[in-house]
Amino acid sequence: MTHMINEVEKLFEISEKRGMNLSLDKAWELVDAFGLPELPMIHVAGTNGKGSVTTKIGKAYELQGFRVGVYTSPHLFTFRERIVINGEMISEEDVREGLREIFSSGIEATYFEILTFLAFNYFSRQRVDIAVIETGLGGRLDATNVITPILSVITSISEDHMPLLGTTLDEVAAEKAGIIKPGIPVVIGPRAQYKAIMEKADELYIAKEVEGDFDDQNSEIARLALEVNGIDCPEALKARLRCRFEQVGNVIYDVAHNVDGFKALFKAMELHFPGESITAIVGMSKDKNVEKCFRVLVEHCKHIHLVEADSPRAATKEELAAILDQMNYKAYTTGTIEEGINTADRIVVCGTFFIMKDAWDYPAKDTLDLNERSLCMSSSSLISSASLNRASI
Repeated sequence: MTHMINEVEKLFEISEKRGMNLSLDKAWELVDAFGLPELPMIHVAGTNGKGSVTTKIGKAYELQGFRVGVYTSPHLFTFRERIVINGEMISEEDVREGLREIFSSGIEATYFEILTFLAFNYFSRQRVDIAVIETGLGGRLDATNVITPILSVITSISEDHMPLLGTTLDEVAAEKAGIIKPGIPVVIGPRAQYKAIMEKADELYIAKEVEGDFDDQNSEIARLALEVNGIDCPEALKARLRCRFEQVGNVIYDVAHNVDGFKALFKAMELHFPGESITAIVGMSKDKNVEKCFRVLVEHCKHIHLVEADSPRAATKEELAAILDQMNYKAYTTGTIEEGINTADRIVVCGTFFIMKDAWDYPAKDTLDLNERSLCMSSSSLISSASLNRASI
């Protein structure tokens, strides 16, 4: 895929140099330059489950005969996974042309802002009938929040990206509530029932809490969202993203990366593999509450195998080991993912999106790793930036 490199390298450089933009200023500049897709869109936010709910909703419209654009993040193997029409990723040539068009505007947008408008422009050009758009981080200041959807969905609220989104769950909920627009119906999951969300919605639908695992709950949220829009498609609710409790042999791949994600993962393990001894192969990003996540692991795992993701955001194996030592948990080793997989009976690979590309021999990988390297800022700079934006908006 060498014919993509010029545009992709420029995007990679932008990811490295421009950091994050906790503002919608550049997104609105991009709207002025390119407009927005003139089509119905559904906007999905939340701490956990938003990618799965986005996928299920998109699949339902596809099975009903619509041409559906789906925008999700982050990606596992290739950044083209983020921009999909009826299950088919954007082509390399369309990426090249789309990036060239955005770069020609001269707008100094961030990596995520550029990919968001790459998706918007592509969906417009391809004349999709409807698009389902997942937020990247938060909601209020997310680059996707320039759209006015036909439906907003907030799946759940829990601890993640706390330095950016707030110090309490109420503050996190207020940031997610930023996607709610006047007069637009809102569907929320049972774990998103926070005052900031419920008081802002003019027309509110709350998904019931269901028995089963996290996918059952995500399916119920998606089902209700579809019902509000007059769609009944139970088959679509079976759709799942890669590495969401995905079983291959004795290995479960799951991108659980925050406390609630770990709790949901091991609840699913107890449901599907009761009483089995579990080894976790885990790598974590620096910006997560690793100690709280590890307390869940220690409770459920006989052995923990620590690995380091190929990302500047990754915590080192030594940093992870030090946390387990402080917890007096000695049943751990460090090494490669392959070594971990070869040392146990029932294995869970989890902790971060960034280790999945090393855990799979997957053919559709890009020459350059384009995950959001700009998030690798110090915690203090993230907190000050977030505080500044709350004070000024």
